[in-house]
Amino acid sequence: MKHVSMWLAGFVMLFSAMALTNANAAEQCETLIAGQNYDAGTLCVSNDTDTITISVTTQDGWTMGETQLALGTSFDDIPTNRPGNPMIGQFSYKEYVDGTSLIYVFDLADFDATCDSNFYIAFHAVVSNGDQIETAWADGDRFTQRGGWATYFQYQAVCPGNGGDDPVVCTGEDTGYAFGNVTLDSFAGVSRWGWAIEGIERGTENATATVWAGAGQNDLSKGHEAGEISYTFDENGWLNVDAYANPGYVFAAIHLFAGEGYPENVVANGGFPYRLNESEDNDNLVTYANYYEQIEGDVINMIVHFEVKFNCE
Repeated sequence: MKHVSMWLAGFVMLFSAMALTNANAAEQCETLIAGQNYDAGTLCVSNDTDTITISVTTQDGWTMGETQLALGTSFDDIPTNRPGNPMIGQFSYKEYVDGTSLIYVFDLADFDATCDSNFYIAFHAVVSNGDQIETAWADGDRFTQRGGWATYFQYQAVCPGNGGDDPVVCTGEDTGYAFGNVTLDSFAGVSRWGWAIEGIERGTENATATVWAGAGQNDLSKGHEAGEISYTFDENGWLNVDAYANPGYVFAAIHLFAGEGYPENVVANGGFPYRLNESEDNDNLVTYANYYEQIEGDVINMIVHFEVKFNCE
């Protein structure tokens, strides 16, 4: 089977040319897609020190009626049913607009969030252009790969004052691995620390693993938590992995193996088939990345290796 694989670097917190994004100068905007085929408008998100603002504006004769919004700092804050489809009737914020614009302003404290928290957002509306009525979603990742086309997206907030043209400076650098249930030094001839996540079954949903950096000899007391991965291996064999760096950390490179067995050399990270951000001058540092791939097998193993930089400003 031919596999289609993809790593997507998170665009809000993508450190292009080692420049930090300014929350006061930029906002993240997603297309409001009606009926899967029409550009009905735009949803934009921004934040300051204390609040997060979401504004929705329709265009080209489209107007909104019923609207539903769900957001929070975890995917679990978006209500879904057992198959994974969103339950819009249980979304926390419902409005009837009868117009072309809608603005929400929320206190970050209401979500136990800060100005550098990551948010999960889903927005649904019933829209009309006078001739037709359609359902619309703010563009993003699909909740399910088959069936409904409903979507959600993530927004990485940025604290004011972290922007501008100043270069990112990181004073620390370490190797990192996603924590797993098998140590790499348990393989014959391997003396290097690190872990594999073994026995991931189809149907696994929203599992998580800490990204540990500098944990030599698999000793967590020597290491530090650089971030987290979350992963889902659905019934159809699609593996989705999200990687998040903790505040003050960035990923200079990510290498991932996933399959029924193991690679010939479990520590030959550069030989893993899925790689992101390999750059000798580290001019493309990221704090978020996504991997999506269909993997053969009912039970698979995974190794995720990171090149981590920390104490970043």
